Amino acid sequence: MSFYFPCDFSEYISDSIITDPAVTVGMYLIGAIDIVRAALLFVTQIVAAIAAAAIVNGLFTGGLNVSTELSATTSIAQGVIIEMLLTMSLVFTIFMLAAEKHTGNFIAPVGIGLALFVAELTGKLLRSSPESTQSQPQHHTNTLFPI
Repeated sequence: MSFYFPCDFSEYISDSIITDPAVTVGMYLIGAIDIVRAALLFVTQIVAAIAAAAIVNGLFTGGLNVSTELSATTSIAQGVIIEMLLTMSLVFTIFMLAAEKHTGNFIAPVGIGLALFVAELTGKLLRSSPESTQSQPQHHTNTLFPI
């Protein structure tokens, strides 16, 4: 729902639907936005993501129970290809539903939200091990980015 309302009240291509740096670069490459707007959006998105991560880190006490590791049966190359294909499907959906001007643009947020939902579920299914999908507490140490 939080993704639907900003998209619903925007007209065709708006900054509110370009919430991903991959989408921003893609919109620039297809000529939907100019280089200045793309650069400003890209920098703003990175800074906003860092700020949002800091806010979430400050809101929750203790460590977060998250895991972004690949399963034992998924290689690093397979993980990169999975992420690439899922991101490509989301960006393509945004291009076809929001960037392409047609009479069905008012319903584009629903399709984009569904594509994002399917990509998240598919990514979790393909990347994670069966043990990490169960509701057991996981204890991971983050040695790369200690907080």
